[in-house]
Amino acid sequence: MGTRHLVLVYYNGAYHIAQYGQFDGYPAGSGAQILRFISDPAKVAKLKAVLSNADAMLYTPTEEQCQQLDPEIHPSMSISTGGAILETVANATEPVPIIKEMWFLADQVSCEWVYCVDLDDGVLEVYSGSNGTPVKDQYESRFEGLVDWKEVRKWVDGLHEMIGLPRMIGRFPFAQLPDEDGFINALPDGDGILNALDDEDDSVNALDDEDGSINALDDEDGSINALE
Repeated sequence: MGTRHLVLVYYNGAYHIAQYGQFDGYPAGSGAQILRFISDPAKVAKLKAVLSNADAMLYTPTEEQCQQLDPEIHPSMSISTGGAILETVANATEPVPIIKEMWFLADQVSCEWVYCVDLDDGVLEVYSGSNGTPVKDQYESRFEGLVDWKEVRKWVDGLHEMIGLPRMIGRFPFAQLPDEDGFINALPDGDGILNALDDEDDSVNALDDEDGSINALDDEDGSINALE
């Protein structure tokens, strides 16, 4: 099913992966795939090892290379890879071409889901531009300052009212990961209906009042600027 999404990997204070996916972006698809990966400490350790040497193991392909690289041989170049990008990078034995599609974060026309694997904090954060109720919506988004808004407007065809940052609707610490059913039930289902969170379930943690990581974009707010 065509469900556009973004898979982010944050490590050592930087986003190393921002993989655009065009299919199966729902929690039961790429979301569950990511959950299975981070539930295996050995796989997480392999991913960290590759990202610790990111300058040598990841590279941004040129436009010419993008046309030449076969997605069948280089799955990181495929719009079908989705959450499997974690396995692709973790198992890499040679440099991997990576295109960071950070601008897609702000495309509320198309971006339905964002999965952020934060290896520094050991947490999986799930964001949505249109589904569900945000965990918190009064604070600055972790994505502030990361998006080139000129690039966004070029792709979204200038529809300012359809540009904004996604809202966090779930936060899952690696130490308290639910099973797949628990993960899926804690998030909007395939129809975009939010299931009630279980207050006694520690696997989904609301952000406390001191956490400044979430804020829905206010169209009148000029605090989000294009990158210099």
